[in-house]
Amino acid sequence: MRQPAVRLRLPLQETQARYAACDICCVDLDQCVFPTFTQIVLGSLAVGRAIVTPRLWPKLRQLLGGGIYIAGARLRKMRGCRPTNDELMQRFSSVMTGMPVETIESLARLLPRISFPGWRDAMSQISSRMPTGMLSFSIQPIIDAYGRTHCWRGQPIFDLASGTPIDVAGGTDGPVLLGCHDEASELDGQAKLRTLREWMSDRGARVPLVIGHGADEAPMAEFARGRGGLSIGFRPKPDWVEHFDVVVDALTWRPVTRLVRMLETGVRG
Repeated sequence: MRQPAVRLRLPLQETQARYAACDICCVDLDQCVFPTFTQIVLGSLAVGRAIVTPRLWPKLRQLLGGGIYIAGARLRKMRGCRPTNDELMQRFSSVMTGMPVETIESLARLLPRISFPGWRDAMSQISSRMPTGMLSFSIQPIIDAYGRTHCWRGQPIFDLASGTPIDVAGGTDGPVLLGCHDEASELDGQAKLRTLREWMSDRGARVPLVIGHGADEAPMAEFARGRGGLSIGFRPKPDWVEHFDVVVDALTWRPVTRLVRMLETGVRG
């Protein structure tokens, strides 16, 4: 029997009360708002841009090498050996080094348009109620692209946004990417939790709403539960379902919009 798109793991009344108590929202990007990994797609887009841009031809071999690495990483994953966030970021940094920042930013602006359908409506509904932030390990130009998206009120959806900073160097045709990862970078769930707590402190918030899908959001989901808040797992990985109070299993964010309206009004839609 097919599972419903939205599953409440707490009684409806308690879920509504927890949602009503939330005064700040934090949402993940990769495999949550975006179907896969934004940086992998950005790399693929960069290959296409390099093919048609003569000044980027010297970067083609480097970019194609990144594609070969990703193919190999997928084979490793099938054998149960998944690359870590640090490994993926290090490889992305080495592959994209020397790319014009202008090119990276222009390609990043395409990503919000090819995210899961309905994500803007759902996040707009939430952001009309509480400060809302996007928290991801994707590079900052990608996060900034989402930060510039607007809701139906003409206001930015996200009040807060945090990604992995990039280092930039001057180039003959403008700034180029120097790198985006070092040994001091922390790319795990505890790092996300620390950032969320900083946001809450800055905003005077006490109860978070967390939307994520896996291990990197699990500490925030547990923190939200302890604060009387709520966590929503969008297509969560099987090993992490238990960490979320609500599970949404769909290929669109429209069930999230209906969920939020139900939690706000108490009416199933």
